[in-house]
Amino acid sequence: MKKITFLLAFVAVAMFANAADWVETFGPDDVAKNESGYWPYVSGTGDNYVYTNYDHVADCVYAGYSASVRKVTGIGNHVWLAAPKPADPPKYPNPSDSWLSISGIEAAGAQYVSFDLAPNADGYTPNMKLWINGVEVAMPSVTLATMNVMQNVGDIAIASADVYEIKFQNFDAAQGIRIDNVTFKGTTPIKNVTIDNSVYATNGTVYAEGEFQIFSVAGQNVTELNGQLNGIYVVKTAKGIQKVAVK
Repeated sequence: MKKITFLLAFVAVAMFANAADWVETFGPDDVAKNESGYWPYVSGTGDNYVYTNYDHVADCVYAGYSASVRKVTGIGNHVWLAAPKPADPPKYPNPSDSWLSISGIEAAGAQYVSFDLAPNADGYTPNMKLWINGVEVAMPSVTLATMNVMQNVGDIAIASADVYEIKFQNFDAAQGIRIDNVTFKGTTPIKNVTIDNSVYATNGTVYAEGEFQIFSVAGQNVTELNGQLNGIYVVKTAKGIQKVAVK
């Protein structure tokens, strides 16, 4: 089960009170390489090995180039943006960009977007750009301390809309970057939140110590459906909260 940062833990709880909050974790940590040893692309044609079990696959369109869904030790499902490549004719006559986009995001009234990044080397400063609904939004200046450890970039203010498209592009020709927990939210979260590690799930059922409530990533209370669950959920207990993947 992938861990989420304290910041994102509160975001998950905050969406109970604010319908604008929306979180994409890139699926329930189920990604696997194919028989040829390749990770699935974010999108592609019928001949490509493509990942499809996103949190919001019913509502959103996921696209990308040089973008794949992966997992590594300590990090569950996430998107890897490879380093872009210059043209190398004749085999590669055109440059190869590296980008990810998600469109059709229904998060009406969101005021902020945030996400986690993990570097491929210690002490790394990303060379990325971010667009919201086709308009470039300034990225915060961050240095990612540890290789393959997710770090939240903080809240980035965005223009309010009914539906959103977000696009990330990696411009570092020497390094790839990992992206996870893309979040649209209507309020700035409180950062001190307790994670309840007693929460776990098996066979469609969530278990935890004491009384608890279960919420979908869209903020719906689905506690009464416990025992018939399948997907990503946020569990709120007396001790704190936890995100679980239920199968």
